[in-house]
Amino acid sequence: MLRIRFLGGLASCLFFVACGGTGRLDSGGPDTIFGDGACPQCVDGEFPDGRPGGDGGDVQGVDGADAVGGDAIGSDDGNPDGGGGGDAADGGSGGDGAGPDALPMGPCAPVADSVKVAREVRVIARPVYVQPGGAGFVVGNRAQRLGLDNVFLTRMGTDGASQGDGNVSELVGPLVEGGSIAADGTGYVMAFSSNDAGNIEVYVRRVSSAGAPTGAAIRVTNDAFTSQDAQIVASPGGWIVVWRSRDDGSGAMQLLASAISSGAFTASAPIPVTATGVTPGSFDVASDGTNVAVSYVSQRTATGELFAVPLMASGAPNGAPMQLTTGTIISDTTGAAIRGADLAVVWAERGATSTLHLRHANVTTRVMDVQRDVPTAGFDLSKPSIAVDGTGFVVAFRRGGSPLGTVQLMRFAADLTPRDGASRVDDATTGDIVRIAARGDGTYIVGWADDFPTGTIASVRVIRCP
Repeated sequence: MLRIRFLGGLASCLFFVACGGTGRLDSGGPDTIFGDGACPQCVDGEFPDGRPGGDGGDVQGVDGADAVGGDAIGSDDGNPDGGGGGDAADGGSGGDGAGPDALPMGPCAPVADSVKVAREVRVIARPVYVQPGGAGFVVGNRAQRLGLDNVFLTRMGTDGASQGDGNVSELVGPLVEGGSIAADGTGYVMAFSSNDAGNIEVYVRRVSSAGAPTGAAIRVTNDAFTSQDAQIVASPGGWIVVWRSRDDGSGAMQLLASAISSGAFTASAPIPVTATGVTPGSFDVASDGTNVAVSYVSQRTATGELFAVPLMASGAPNGAPMQLTTGTIISDTTGAAIRGADLAVVWAERGATSTLHLRHANVTTRVMDVQRDVPTAGFDLSKPSIAVDGTGFVVAFRRGGSPLGTVQLMRFAADLTPRDGASRVDDATTGDIVRIAARGDGTYIVGWADDFPTGTIASVRVIRCP
C-alpha cells in the first residue's frame, strides 16, 4: 500500500489499485480493499478508475494484533495459539492476521518417563552425550558414586527404560567432564578428561556393548595445560578426538585433534584445528563415519562468529575455516551434523530473546546455503544440537519459560525447512546443551542436564514421532 497526502488541505488517502475516479468509491460491490467513503476527498481524474468499493467492513484492516502472543512453534504453555482476534472498531472479523503463529504443535510424544542418569544431585553432571547403540541408545555422562566423580555409559531401550550402566573411567581423581561416545563394532569408544595425573588430560577407552571397560584407558594429551571438553567421532581407520586446550601456554584456548587408530588403539600427536588466539567457545564435531567436520564459535570479537572446518583422517584441518555468520551475536552452544559433504549447523543468537538458526555448508565445494531461521516469534530458544534423521535432520533445544522452561525437539527436511512444529520433551530449568540422537525410524533420545541450587541433574528421554 501507498499513503498519499494531497495538497491544498485534502485528506490522506490509502489506496491499493486506485482511489476511484468518481469522487468517492461506489457502494454495493464486493469489499476489495476498503469500504464506502474510504477516500471521500479523491478527485475525478487524479487516479485511474479502480475496482468498485463495497459496503462491507475492514477486510484488510488491523485484524489479529495478537494481544496474548501466539506460539510460533507450538507449545503447551497455556497461551492460546494465535491471537485473541482483531479490534471490533476495525470492522474486521478478528483472527490472527498479524500474529506470529507459523507452525502447529509437533506430533512427537515421549514413550516413557524421563530417566535420571546422574547418581547424586551435588555434581556437575553435564554435558550428556547420546548415540544410537544396539537395539536402542547409549548415554555417556559424568556422575558421582560414593562421592567420587566418574564417567558412566548407560544403555537405553527404545521403550525408554534403562538397561543398566557401567563405570567407564575408573580413575581415582575427580573428573572435569566427559562421556562422548563413538561406535566400535558392537561396542563403543568413549572420551573424557580427568585431572588424576595432576593436570587436566584427555583419555579414551574402549567399552563393551554392556558398558564395561575392555582395556586400559589411553592418555591422549600429556602437557601442563588444561585439556577439556573432549569429543570423539568415528573416522576412516578409527576415530578422531577434538578438545579445547591452552597447549600453546598463552592462556588463549584453541581446538586440537588427535587420530586414534582402530588396530593398535594408539593416539597420534595433537594437531591444531584452530590457530592460536581464535579462542573457540562452544564447538561440536560431526561425523558420518567417513566425513568429519567441526563447527565452533570464535570469541575473538565481541560478536563471536560461527565457523566450520572439515577434518582429514589425521585430524588436521582440510583447508581454511568457513565463516558461517557475519555480525551476529552467537550464544555459547552450536551443533553440527554431517551426511556426505553436506554439513548442517544450528546455533543460537543472543538478543532480547534467543533465536535459533540453521545453515548448510558443502565441505567439498565450500558453497554455503541460505540461512534458515527457526520460527521463534520472540521465544527464548537456546542450547541447540542437531542430528541426521533419515534424509533430514532433527534439532533439540531449550525453550525458556516461567517458572519452568521446556526441552523440545523439531524435525527438518533435507533443505532445513521445518517438517512440523516443535514437540515437548520435558520440563526443564536452565542448563547446558541439549543433545539428541536419531535411529532413523522416528525414534529419538534427548539428553540434558538441569541446574539446581544444589548442583545439576542429568536426564534422558526417548521420544517417538509418527
